[in-house]
Amino acid sequence: MGRIVIIFAMLKVVFAGVTAGNNGTRGGHYKFGPAPDRISRGGTSPAEDGHPVHGITCKSTALQGKIFQAGKCVGNAESAAPVNIACGVLFNANGTEAWSWVPTPGHKTDAIHANTDEYMTAVAEAPDGSYLLAFGHVNKHRTIYKINPADGSVIFEYRWTDYSNSAFEFGFFGTDGNVYAVGFKNAEEGTWFFKSSGTVDAGQALWQKITAAEIAANSLPAASVQVFEDWMAFRHFAKAAQGFVAVGQMSKNAQGIMKLREDGTKEWSTSCSACGHQFTGVSVGQGGTTFYVSGHGRGDGSETDRSSSASVSCGLDGKVSHFNSQGVHQWTKRYPTPAPSVTK
Repeated sequence: MGRIVIIFAMLKVVFAGVTAGNNGTRGGHYKFGPAPDRISRGGTSPAEDGHPVHGITCKSTALQGKIFQAGKCVGNAESAAPVNIACGVLFNANGTEAWSWVPTPGHKTDAIHANTDEYMTAVAEAPDGSYLLAFGHVNKHRTIYKINPADGSVIFEYRWTDYSNSAFEFGFFGTDGNVYAVGFKNAEEGTWFFKSSGTVDAGQALWQKITAAEIAANSLPAASVQVFEDWMAFRHFAKAAQGFVAVGQMSKNAQGIMKLREDGTKEWSTSCSACGHQFTGVSVGQGGTTFYVSGHGRGDGSETDRSSSASVSCGLDGKVSHFNSQGVHQWTKRYPTPAPSVTK
């Protein structure tokens, strides 16, 4: 895993994040500006709660070792107004930039995208390296951009308008060549960008499948969606034995893990009040039947300050929880921040 700093000279945008693995990792989370994705045409904007990019290291023969990152930035070539816009970059294996990407010229002035907020939260590589995908939302509708790896041009924009306030949070290619994605719909206005804000107050989780043939056709297919009314949002998911495993927000104050069958229907789900952290990432153990969930959570609140031995109120620490094949919580381990004053 390596840290990457990306500079978009034309847009005056700076990103910082990390990449690792076939399905990529989420970028970091920063509370105080200048936030890494908030560098506008007019210069630095000290906005709170930055949203760094998300990326993968490409594995196909065609793109071996290249790194694709996507996210959101503020500012664009058409307007000085600080409007979030999808953008990204492809690095060559030697670290030089191959191209930087915004969807299209005039993107923020056309009827669909003008004055809208948009972001990309995950990326994926076609098995043969012939195209790249960026998952997120445009105009509060879940969206996938299909991108030409040769020059960063958009081959097609898949944007579903069947639900309001919907977005994809994560997506990847299955071994069957189909694309699978998770996210949410009907999120409460003003609070639904929960990847940055931490929680949502309303919404329903969703799982979606797009077949290899549908992606190849470059036309918008009917949505093959499973909606879970008893969950608010999925944040992350992974392939597991005989299906998938997803994590996210069951309710305003409850995090959860769900085992899904191959068709996206629920096998089981459970919450974990004892875990004490957000469920923002999941990994599958050897054999595909045990699960490790990561996220940040509050410290103990009475931890001894490492420098003064005084009792302090702790900030947020990294935590990992282990679940067995039936969703029974096995343990949670806490990884304290370097100093109790760290809050993000």
